[in-house]
Amino acid sequence: MTAAAHLHDAQELYRHWEHEQWNTWSIHLAVDRDQWQSALSDEDNGLVYSALSSLMVAGEWITTKFAGLVMAAESEEEGSFSPTSRSTRPGTCSSTRGFQNEVIDAPATIAAHVARSREQLGESFAVIFDYALVAAHERLAASPADPLAKVDFVTIYHLVIERTLGLTAFEFITHYLTNNELLPGFVDGCSHIHHDEQRHIGYGVW
Repeated sequence: MTAAAHLHDAQELYRHWEHEQWNTWSIHLAVDRDQWQSALSDEDNGLVYSALSSLMVAGEWITTKFAGLVMAAESEEEGSFSPTSRSTRPGTCSSTRGFQNEVIDAPATIAAHVARSREQLGESFAVIFDYALVAAHERLAASPADPLAKVDFVTIYHLVIERTLGLTAFEFITHYLTNNELLPGFVDGCSHIHHDEQRHIGYGVW
């Protein structure tokens, strides 16, 4: 007999969040720095730049376009968990900025990194982040009690951006780097971000 799927509710997900805090400043990048200068091909560099760019753009919009979902909470438990999705986003930006500052040796503010990332990713990302996500958030913020507006936002954010785009990118880049024994600090940071994403996706499915 196949076991029934168990969906973690908002209270369970909040408990997981409390137990899985991480510090972006604890990621060790010395090996990454050495490898970036001597061991990576142009193709490897391009893959990492693409991964960093997608993380920076996603972190920027999702950090600023989340208030509507917090207002749409239907219980105290959900109201406690929803803000944790936003609170983990600065960690994503801080981690990726740290890699660019310390490893790539391109120090800049998060805003400058995001601007450069947008140029690299192009129009395809703009369609999802600048138009679809923004429009869904504006609709939800205007009517937090509208269940259809909530479903639209959750679908775009948790299921399209995080579950489909985010997890696909994570699996590809981390498997590639791990198999080639490259950039262990970058992989470590991405793995922490991945654990955060799993909670967000769990909430979206729930």
